[in-house]
Amino acid sequence: MFFFFLLLAVAAGVGLQNVEITRTGRVNVQFGFRTRLMAEDAGPFAGKSSLNESDLAVIQATVLEAASLWVHMSAVGPIMYFNLGSVHVGFEDTHGRPQQGWTFQHGFAPVVHLASDLGTSKGHREAVAAWQKQPSVSWIFERFRLMVAKERGVGPEKARLEGVPAFHIYAPSIVWQVLINPHQDSDYARTVIRGDRCDRQHPISWSLGIAMPAGSGLVTWNGTNRKLSQRPAGDFLSWHGGLPHALLPWRFSGLRHDWRLSLQAFGVRCGDVWYLYH
Repeated sequence: MFFFFLLLAVAAGVGLQNVEITRTGRVNVQFGFRTRLMAEDAGPFAGKSSLNESDLAVIQATVLEAASLWVHMSAVGPIMYFNLGSVHVGFEDTHGRPQQGWTFQHGFAPVVHLASDLGTSKGHREAVAAWQKQPSVSWIFERFRLMVAKERGVGPEKARLEGVPAFHIYAPSIVWQVLINPHQDSDYARTVIRGDRCDRQHPISWSLGIAMPAGSGLVTWNGTNRKLSQRPAGDFLSWHGGLPHALLPWRFSGLRHDWRLSLQAFGVRCGDVWYLYH
């Protein structure tokens, strides 16, 4: 019954053309887009962040304490995958209007009606924005911005927050041991920012690993080449937005309740400035 449900969840969630489960229980997939051969600089590239174990523990605690602001990603059905930050594009319709969402505190409700513990008179967007501006939170985004500047090889003033990076939160579940969701990030590339034309052909994605259960990583496809990249906590990954990728299934243990937590942003270069957003 579990595997039957998993097949339905995977097929419905990521639009796969074919899904099969091997004798070992691992799900194999063929996804609905062709992987084209990209340049060698498509990535992914891994580097160690400037954060130490204490920093990462503080960030994890800060995010877990803000559970009332988490938004459940409705596309994955009952699977416990949440976003904390800007409203994800998958949380809006084709006209940019917010659709129904879910939070721990309020259950299902329109996004504009998702109140928070930070003030019953404020909507969810405003509550998240207020949380992001707190000194105990805003330093995380500043450190992330500086990491991007270093990774891009530009001065700090050439990496700017056009939006705020968002936290991706995965609750402990055996589902993550077998589920894989191939996708690209190129849809998030912007054409114009602050009046400057942007290079939509070379969007970049960045991800900071904050809490990574054993076996966490990223799998990418470049043409017919498949690459597995392990992700210890504290690693800072970057890759071309057009590179097909997915979270590498990680091991689940009923004896541990490991959350997987990362901070992610998309970006494009407009003139000589890199703009980050989510």
